[in-house]
Amino acid sequence: MPQRPQAAARPPAPQDARLSAARRALARAEERVGLSSSGALEVQRALRATPS
Repeated sequence: MPQRPQAAARPPAPQDARLSAARRALARAEERVGLSSSGALEVQRALRATPS
């Protein structure tokens, strides 16, 4: 089995980075605003449904 030492060090794809940044921003906004969990789920569903 070939070894791939660079696999772990490779930066995430731009789309992944944008999505994780959006999720972090969403989490901060939830803490600040006190968004209900159902509202947060709606936003997360919309984020996942966004075409890449």
